[in-house]
Amino acid sequence: HGLFQRSVQTGRRLFATPFFSVIALPRANPAQAMPRFGFLVSKKVDKRAVARNRIKRRLRALVKEDVLDARRAAALEGFGTVVFLVRPAAVGASYADLRAAFHK
Repeated sequence: HGLFQRSVQTGRRLFATPFFSVIALPRANPAQAMPRFGFLVSKKVDKRAVARNRIKRRLRALVKEDVLDARRAAALEGFGTVVFLVRPAAVGASYADLRAAFHK
């Protein structure tokens, strides 16, 4: 919890879409192989836990798919924590919409 809060407060915004912002914190431990990913979906986005969890599952799937892409993985080289700060527009977005926004 504290690490994700610190990432949002002091991290570097990598990019933003209408559905989410991606914020990253530099790697503190050089031995860490891959960054940790977190997904912050507040109750302001949707009051229903089912909807918030659906968004997190879709974003997790995007990250897993993306980390396998060597070109994208290289872009995350120096970061230890990457946080997706989800916006309310993501509630009505399909997986294809999220994927298109993520790959822009």
